Parts: sequence; structure tokens; C-alpha cells
Amino acid sequence: MSRWLPGLFRKRVDCVEVRRRASDYLESDLSAKEREWIRKHLELCMHCNSFTDSLSSTISMLRDLPTEAIPDSLKDKLLQIPTGRESG
Repeated sequence: MSRWLPGLFRKRVDCVEVRRRASDYLESDLSAKEREWIRKHLELCMHCNSFTDSLSSTISMLRDLPTEAIPDSLKDKLLQIPTGRESG
């Protein structure tokens, strides 16, 4: 049983890492080695594969949305919102 648990733990770690990097994978913002590692994981893990497919569909739908200019009055209001990052 002790041999089985590390493998299960490693799979969970792999899934967490794949999901964390899924957006970068889809945008080709990873090294060839990282992309290959994720591609292999996706071939074996239906949960991560489904997650990545869903993320890809979402990104595609968002790209297809029409873009509209933000009114200057809204820009001004947004710029006045404190971010909590001010130094001082």
C-alpha cells in the first residue's frame, strides 16, 4: 500500500500543476519540454483533458466577443478605485 500512495499523490500534484499551467499551455507560453509533459499528461488524464478543453472553449468564446470602447467617464471612475498597492 505504501507504494500506491506516492503514485496517487504524484498524480494529484501533476493535475494541480497541469491545471495551473493550462492557460499557458493553450497560449503556447511554455517551453517545448513543459508542453510535451502536459500533452502526455492530458493523454492519460481525462479530468485534466476535459478541464483544458473547457478552458480552450471559454478562451475562444471570449475572443469572439465584440469589443467596445470604454467611456472616458468609466475609465476615470475605475482609476479612482484604490488598489491597496499604493506605497506611503
